[in-house]
Amino acid sequence: MPSPPELKPYLSAPEIAQALNCSVQHVYNLIGEGRLAAIDIGVGQRANIRVDVAAFEAFLTSAAVVPASRVPADQS
Repeated sequence: MPSPPELKPYLSAPEIAQALNCSVQHVYNLIGEGRLAAIDIGVGQRANIRVDVAAFEAFLTSAAVVPASRVPADQS
């Protein structure tokens, strides 16, 4: 029997909220602001948001903060 195709993993808004230790509403705000890419797999009026794992990792990278002690003196 052939194995099923490998699917790219997606995360739900509650899963991302748990990973970030924030509210689900904050995750929806990030999506609404365009800071976190997402897809809507919902049917009809109800949204069912999923975020690609790679998009979530890209968001984490873009949101990283450099500690002040590591910023060169001429850039502060």
